[in-house]
Amino acid sequence: MQNKADLEDIAQTTVVKQAQQRAFIMQNITQLENDIWESASQLQANASLTANEYSMPVLGLIFLLNAKTR
Repeated sequence: MQNKADLEDIAQTTVVKQAQQRAFIMQNITQLENDIWESASQLQANASLTANEYSMPVLGLIFLLNAKTR
């Protein structure tokens, strides 16, 4: 049977691992967001799209940004 100190150590380790996982996920999300915005900028600059055609990718980016903040 584990004593109280062992259980507290396990709980602390679990909390630290969860925090590290969240940080890793957020870093990946941030990198993905940066890549998508860069792609959108290149699309706008280099494609012959009308504003109507370009709106769908931009609305998708706004949706992702909104989902990230929730």
